[in-house]
Amino acid sequence: MNVKIVLILAGIAAVIIILTIGTQRIEKPPKIDTEIQPTEEKENPVASTVYNATGINLDMCMKAEGSLEIENCTTTISKIKEECKKQKGSLHSLCNDPRLDGFQKKLEKDMENLNESLLELIGGCMDVKSQEDIESCSENLARIKNDCEDLNFSSSMSVCNDKRFDKFNEKYKDLLVKFKPE
Repeated sequence: MNVKIVLILAGIAAVIIILTIGTQRIEKPPKIDTEIQPTEEKENPVASTVYNATGINLDMCMKAEGSLEIENCTTTISKIKEECKKQKGSLHSLCNDPRLDGFQKKLEKDMENLNESLLELIGGCMDVKSQEDIESCSENLARIKNDCEDLNFSSSMSVCNDKRFDKFNEKYKDLLVKFKPE
């Protein structure tokens, strides 16, 4: 029963990965002008101001979950950081906003969590017994392996170098032959 739960979670994670990578390849984010203009001032301008760099809301980026949202925030924040470097970072309080680095840290943490989940999935697949679980693991591991062909993904995910992919295929090769459609 635990294997099924892990497999379901892994399947969801694999779909998220596929959608994220697929969306990045299909849709280009809109061209973004990085002119930095504060749009709303509050008591603490560095920590709480919502800035407008053609519509970016840093608070929204910190909560972004959709692949297109994340891609747009990543592109825009990168452009803002480049602009801040050109201006030596002291011209705009936006350049000192901790959310710029906070967004990057959030992405890194999300990728670490995904990597750990995928490693757990592979571990859970190593001792499955039922035909259904072997088929499910085979499909999920194939999806992960396919995602690992993307250099952006594989460069940040240790799961892509996991030797258990091959061990799984070797261990269950006789059964996997039976599952493959003719």
